[in-house]
Amino acid sequence: DRLQVRYTAILGDDELAKGEIALKDMTSGEQRFVPLDRLADEILG
Repeated sequence: DRLQVRYTAILGDDELAKGEIALKDMTSGEQRFVPLDRLADEILG
């Protein structure tokens, strides 16, 4: 929030093993898991 970013991406060992990333919308507080190869589409779209 302090940096006024829209999204935060969380990539740990568990997410990496599943081939996904946790993406948190800093505006709404919603967090969802998206496949790594769809990350750019989720952020831009």
